[in-house]
Amino acid sequence: MNEKILLVGDKRICPQVAYVMDWQNYAMVEQLTSTNVAQYRDYKIVVCTFKRKSKNLVKIKTKTLKVIYLDDVCRLLDRPNAGRKVIISQRPRRLLKRLAVKLLNYWRQKHVLRNQWLINHIPSKDLRLSELFLKVLYSPPLNIECNKIENVCHIFYNGDVCGCASGWVEPFGNLKQDNPQKILHSPRARIVKLSSLNRSFCLCNRQLCLNAKYVPQVDSTLKNMLTPEYPTEVIIATDRSCNLRCPSCRKHYYQADVYEQNVIAEMSQKLIADGWLKKPRSVTVAGQGEVFFSKNYRDLLPQIQTNEIHILSNGILFNRDNWALLADRFKTVHAEISLDAATSTTYQKLRGGDFAKVLQNLQFISDLRQAGKINQLQLNFVVQRTNYREMAEFIELGKQFHADGIYFLHLNNWDTFDAATYARQCLIIDHKYLDRDFYEYLQKPIFHDPMVDLKAFAPYLANSAKRYDKKRR
Repeated sequence: MNEKILLVGDKRICPQVAYVMDWQNYAMVEQLTSTNVAQYRDYKIVVCTFKRKSKNLVKIKTKTLKVIYLDDVCRLLDRPNAGRKVIISQRPRRLLKRLAVKLLNYWRQKHVLRNQWLINHIPSKDLRLSELFLKVLYSPPLNIECNKIENVCHIFYNGDVCGCASGWVEPFGNLKQDNPQKILHSPRARIVKLSSLNRSFCLCNRQLCLNAKYVPQVDSTLKNMLTPEYPTEVIIATDRSCNLRCPSCRKHYYQADVYEQNVIAEMSQKLIADGWLKKPRSVTVAGQGEVFFSKNYRDLLPQIQTNEIHILSNGILFNRDNWALLADRFKTVHAEISLDAATSTTYQKLRGGDFAKVLQNLQFISDLRQAGKINQLQLNFVVQRTNYREMAEFIELGKQFHADGIYFLHLNNWDTFDAATYARQCLIIDHKYLDRDFYEYLQKPIFHDPMVDLKAFAPYLANSAKRYDKKRR
């Protein structure tokens, strides 16, 4: 945008408004008065608050100036979606609440909703673009450091493009409807990214997050308010086809039919056409499904031209024949193998595959790692009541196969468990503490090994230490 913009208001609010509206040629003042207005006669003046609250920021008559307010900015954001009916999907049980929701929906179709309390209590998926923007704009910063949303793009089987795992943060857009570059630089994507840049993380599901790092004191300054042309990393999870049926992931075996394969292929072609398999630093295949089982993933691998590739696999098909799809094509290869067990009995119960075959392939992968053909090998383990007593043995297994890291994840419910079963299996009580026996098990010295990653349990370990160690004293 070539038009010169003057932003009037708080130094923290103004850059956020400019970022979302993609205004790059702008100046800022905290207050507009008769002493400084002369030099900004040729500017479009944007007062970064609602018109009725602007008296403290604008101390002059504005009839001769081009002035817009936050009300107008919200209308500009909502204009492309003006024809879409805006509803709150939740239906309260009580009649009066249902009536109130119906009236609110009718009012929202014609007016800008400014009430922060209401915006915070409406599910994010039901918010208009302007409401999503106001939620992010006025949310306070948290003591969290994370840059996933800013640098990473996940593409999921339903077409959603997100900055983090599905269900953990609001999507930027949908690949079935738009091209990836258009999605990445859309106002919605900038609003979602802003929730990370301003450190509010108000659009994240922090109970599921594995990436956030808690810091003792928050830095209130804004991060670099720029959107790179391409994401740093692209994680492709467009195909759910898999040769295993793990209860922690799915209820049934699944393989995409011809129609779905064509839809996935169309999404892949959009990624190729927009340079998303060439320009980013790295590409990860596959966030869902099995990379060597899916026809779409196997067709996609030869199209990837980045220097770095991450392969997520269950290991059953990671053999010499399938390694030929990757060999000598990338400067850096990272392999993550998910097992969830250290014994054949538990593996058969949780994954249903051939444990002996997995160990045979792990030896092949280990040989590649020692030869330098794989740059990093990581073994993953989803912790649950059925397998947690094998965690120490799993670490020894990782050392046997020369793994660089052992990553323990907590169990999430992807609609595969009923509430009671999940509560028992996940070993986390009230989303705060670890099961006491599990907490005691994690006190073994082997879990302090540098190769062991327990960051998924870090907040629960801290709360459990306060709870159980205090009782012990």
